[in-house]
Amino acid sequence: MASSTGNSLQPFVPGTNPSEAWGKWKKRFQMFYIATEIDKKSIPRQRAILLYNIGELALDIYSTFKIQETDASPTVPDILELFDGHFKPYKNTTYKRYQFFTTEQGENQNFDDYVTELKNKSSIASCIEK
Repeated sequence: MASSTGNSLQPFVPGTNPSEAWGKWKKRFQMFYIATEIDKKSIPRQRAILLYNIGELALDIYSTFKIQETDASPTVPDILELFDGHFKPYKNTTYKRYQFFTTEQGENQNFDDYVTELKNKSSIASCIEK
């Protein structure tokens, strides 16, 4: 089993699409959270592991949230929700829809890979129900 002290994630980097980058980083952290059994640790330790792994830029953003840290709060899900609210406004749905509707199957791309690409783009573009 992985140890929470021996493993870490790449820090969060917003790049040119912070909303999408945040969603991907959050998914990786949630897998890391389960794999390393962080949920069995105390809330302050869970919070410290998240904030250590999230990186300096996101830690600066965290410090702007104006929340009071106690032994019971904020929990990891609370912090992730705060970041969700911070990065959600950066979503450029119009551009993502454009990318979806102009996607063409590559010359050497098999049909299943093409459908998977379209499904991934549709979930980001919020234009087609799965």
